[in-house]
Amino acid sequence: MRQARQPSVDAPKADQVVTQEPAAIQWFATLSRGLEEAERTGKPILFVSGNPSCAGVSGMWCPGKGKIDSTYLHQPEVIEASKNFVCIRLTAYEDESERQFMSKLVMGQVSNTAFAILKPDGTPAVKNKGTGKGPGGLFVDGAEMAKGMDRIAANYKPKETHGTPALPITLNAKVGMVVAAADNQPLALVIAETEQRRKELEEHLAKVAWSDPIRGRFVYASAERMQELAKVDGEALTDGYVLIEPDMFGSGGKIVRTIPGDTDIEGISTAMSEASKNFVPIDKSRQKLAELGLKNGIFYETGIPVSGAGEAADRERYFERLQSTGK
Repeated sequence: MRQARQPSVDAPKADQVVTQEPAAIQWFATLSRGLEEAERTGKPILFVSGNPSCAGVSGMWCPGKGKIDSTYLHQPEVIEASKNFVCIRLTAYEDESERQFMSKLVMGQVSNTAFAILKPDGTPAVKNKGTGKGPGGLFVDGAEMAKGMDRIAANYKPKETHGTPALPITLNAKVGMVVAAADNQPLALVIAETEQRRKELEEHLAKVAWSDPIRGRFVYASAERMQELAKVDGEALTDGYVLIEPDMFGSGGKIVRTIPGDTDIEGISTAMSEASKNFVPIDKSRQKLAELGLKNGIFYETGIPVSGAGEAADRERYFERLQSTGK
């Protein structure tokens, strides 16, 4: 395993180190593209949501999502079972229509996390005996979850399909950078001035994104211009793909590779393989992020208001502390 990068400023010792190798599950990051893929393939859906920030500091998944990852989703048997599913992972507090969808899957107020096994039409495939905010209401552990997923997948006959799944882009470039930081992975950003050109580039990149050497090793986003991301260092381009190494918060990053839009599939695959091989995750913990967040004036603004009472209160307390520092 590659040694984790250290933050560029002094920090207390980590109380919960979360460095990891790139995940093997490639998640659809928007509800629309995930449901379209489920309709296209006829496969059931593995659904999860999480907040890639905590108490206003971005760069790490919320504790509930982190627990789901460590005890279930990062288990090899679950990763293998997920190949027979369309995997959708949404970001909490970023889109109202996605929040409304999640509200149908959980008991009580929508907060950071939701978890469900769904039919291809997006309705529950099995009844969750818990709150719907984690897999514990369905499965005891990762091993049981993998077996359960195999049984569920056997009930669905996949459709005969042609072509490649859509590129699993995030809602926007800003969210993509924060998710990349939370995943400790590089961000692959599609850049083009027109919507039609971005669509062409996304379709081209999708052929690489879903290939075995690359699948699950990048977070993806699409943008009209680089100015949609703040604090990104390095020489960019106006038409093509930009590979970015996020900082520990996902508030900025460093361009490690640019790929012109006319590059062939082999060239894109080679460039991304090299970037993935050279990428080194950052050694960070929740305590470290919180303390460095105050020092660096970090406060992550979500796309929609935070509905989770605990998270909202934590954000307010952190914001008050941040204001007292004059950042």
